[in-house]
Amino acid sequence: MNRKVFLPALVIVAALAALPALAPAAGPAAQSSATRTIQVRDNFFSPRSVTVSRNTTLKFVWRGRLVHNVASGRRILISNRTKGSGALRVSRSVTLNCTLHRGMNLRVNVR
Repeated sequence: MNRKVFLPALVIVAALAALPALAPAAGPAAQSSATRTIQVRDNFFSPRSVTVSRNTTLKFVWRGRLVHNVASGRRILISNRTKGSGALRVSRSVTLNCTLHRGMNLRVNVR
């Protein structure tokens, strides 16, 4: 195949290969993941336990006056010192806590 024919043919093949990526997404994988709001109040999360689907986004909104954070063990993930709210996505069951207030826990069950 000569060069004049090969280059346009290559462009057409590349364009056809890109069509599925440009088509609207459909099916379960295309649906946006759910969001669940968790209130961070003075010394407790509300609700204290939540059951969500995998890859749900948890949005934390501070409603109390005290300084809090959202941590997994000692690793701080979100703090209200930075902004008034924060979010994280969960893919497995976990217990989150505030490292500043002992006993302030949130159980996240992923089904």
